[in-house]
Amino acid sequence: MTGTAEVFGTELGQNIDYEFSGRKIAVFTWHGCKLQVQGTCSVEYIANETPMASYLNMHLALEQRRVMATQNNGQGPRVMCLILWRS
Repeated sequence: MTGTAEVFGTELGQNIDYEFSGRKIAVFTWHGCKLQVQGTCSVEYIANETPMASYLNMHLALEQRRVMATQNNGQGPRVMCLILWRS
């Protein structure tokens, strides 16, 4: 409704209906937002601490190294993410 929010790094548009059923998702906002939720959520809470700032800092550090490598005709760092999924 107001502000900006994202789900898995994708920004949610205002005045657009999204349907998330049968899934666990996290809605994140950097500056606060107001959402309207319809239906029943199995779990809902507001987390005071998230790893998002750490993720952003890592992205910025890697990007700086890539830029420096490009300027020196080198190759910047490559990163592989391994996601472990438990059900």
